[in-house]
Formats: sequence, C-alpha cells, structure tokens
Amino acid sequence: MARHFKLSLGELTYKETIIVALHTADGLVGYGESSTFPLPTFTQETTESCMHVQTTFIAPRLVEKEFTTVQSFRDAYADLLGNPIAQAGMECAFWHLLSQYQKVSLKELVGGTKKEIPVGESISINPSLEETLREVEQRLNEGYVRIKLKIMPGWDTAIVSAVRNAWPHIELTVDGNMSYRLEKHERVLRSLDAFRLTMIEQPFKMDNLVDHAALQRGLKTAICLDESITSAQNLATAHVLRACKIVNIKPVRVGGLDESLKIYDYALSHGIAVWCGGMFETGIGRAFNIALASKEGCNLAADMSPYNMYLTEDLIDPSYEVKPNGHIDVPDEPGLGYHIRVDRIKKYTLQKEVIT
Repeated sequence: MARHFKLSLGELTYKETIIVALHTADGLVGYGESSTFPLPTFTQETTESCMHVQTTFIAPRLVEKEFTTVQSFRDAYADLLGNPIAQAGMECAFWHLLSQYQKVSLKELVGGTKKEIPVGESISINPSLEETLREVEQRLNEGYVRIKLKIMPGWDTAIVSAVRNAWPHIELTVDGNMSYRLEKHERVLRSLDAFRLTMIEQPFKMDNLVDHAALQRGLKTAICLDESITSAQNLATAHVLRACKIVNIKPVRVGGLDESLKIYDYALSHGIAVWCGGMFETGIGRAFNIALASKEGCNLAADMSPYNMYLTEDLIDPSYEVKPNGHIDVPDEPGLGYHIRVDRIKKYTLQKEVIT
C-alpha cells in the first residue's frame, strides 16, 4: 500500500487479494477479484480460506462445463454455504466472460445507464484532528462530492463537529465499522443528529440488527447497513425490523453482481436508498463496482478512490480517475472496460493454483 489506512477494526499496511481467471475453450479469459484480508477481523473470510474454497469446492465444478447464464454458473456451487467473497471472484470472472461473448459493457449487462458516477472519499482515523482537517480539505479540493469520516468510540463527536464547523454545507457521513455498543454509546450516537449527516454507517456488529433498529427509532439521521447486508434476504429482515434507511452494496462482500442486483431491486422497491462501496479492490474488482454504481437508483456517492490513493500500482492501466467534478467515467466498451496488466499480476503473485 502507498499509505496506511486506519479504522476501528485495525490498520491496513498492506493488501492481499485473489485474482481469478476463467479460461474458455475458445481462448477468452474472464477476470474477477476476491478482495481479501489476512485475518478474520475485517471480514469472516481470509485470503487462505477463500483460496481453499475456490480451489477445492468451486473451481473443480466448473472445469469442462458449459454455462450460458449467470444463474446456471452459480447453480454449479449453489449448495455451498457462506463464503461470499470466495464466490464473488468466481462469479465476477464469469460476468467478464459474458460481456466479451455478448460484446456489451458490464454497465449494459447490469442495466446501468449513467455515463459517470459521483464519488466520495473515506478519511481514515488519523493521529490528530489537525491532520484530519488537512486531509478533508485536500479531498474537497480534488473534487470529491462527499466526505466519509471513519469513527470509533473516543474519535467521533469532536472530529465530526470540527469538520462540520469548517465546512457547513458539504455532504458528510460517518462509518463506525461495527465498533460501537448500544448500551454504552447510544447517547454519543444520538448526539450525531446535530451534525446533519447523510448517514451513520454500520455502528454495531454485523449480526445485530435489533440494536440498529433500536437506534434508528427516533434518530433523524439515516442508518446505513454495510457488513450486515450479505444478501437480499438479510435486507428483507433489516427492513421488517426497520433497522436502516440506506444500504451499502459491495459486490465482493455479497457473492458477486447477481446478489448485488437482487439487493438493489429489493431496496428500491421498499424505499431504501442504495449506494456502492468497496473493499480496497484493485481496478479489476473496482470495474464491477463502477458498473453497479452506474444503475439509475444508486443516487448516493460511491466509495471509489483511485488506486494511487492507497496502492503503489494498479492491475489495470490506465486506471480510472476522479475528474475535477468529483465523478468517474463509466466504461462503455465490451469486457472489463479497462486494460488488464497481466505482467503486474505476475509481478505481485505470491501463490498460484491452476485447476484443470
């Protein structure tokens, strides 16, 4: 990583990821990404567990098989429970193949319509308030249309107040990354109502929908669920409990684009706002996120930092860029929409498994 990124769950100093390549008999290659972490602290899955599930339980079911739809592809491993990150890399590689076969862009495949998408920037937990204010100013000068502050107990109201006082009119959100407890921090979280935030993202643990619902009651600020939403069924449960008003969809976290689209459809049909986040993917994984964010109902700014914000190199070249208006162009070309640097994949590869 080009710079460290600190949030309540820990500090990222380097990034592991799994690149999946599906090869067809007629010579096409589809690429997908399972953006992973070495420890089960950011997600329940790890790099090691994803590799094991992919090489042992998914890939052998795909070899020498013919698939014509995403559903038929997913049916090959539909009996497997959980492991959505492992599944996402495989499924997204198949979407890449489909876009090449059908000669349409990923945007068109998922029903996207936007030529460009608005993007915001996440501000990590910095050593000082002053450093945070300098970074916020830099990101606003670069054009980002929304600022998201990573918060945790003890690093919340003071930093939010300072940013809001400095920039009274910017779109501002916060993300607790599951670090709060209702019984200990309800007063602090409710006090955030005073700062006119667009949302408070995932304050409690992923399986704690009940406390999210309790906090949302009487709170003017919308709660956004992120880690809690791994499927459309999860979202349906959260909706019945009235645990959120916004949902952050991350394709790699929910098993791929297919489940992402189901979550999107459910959310829009039930008045829940939608936006697209990321998990420190390279440009390969980000291509699928950008396609999803191009759908008309994704009205909130996406988390889609350019690679050089965090990584020393990207696996696509040229990579996407944030324009001065705070937007990213959405590719219209068939396939991924970006040139994949296979040489860089090889350069950074630490482990490789070939399933034939």
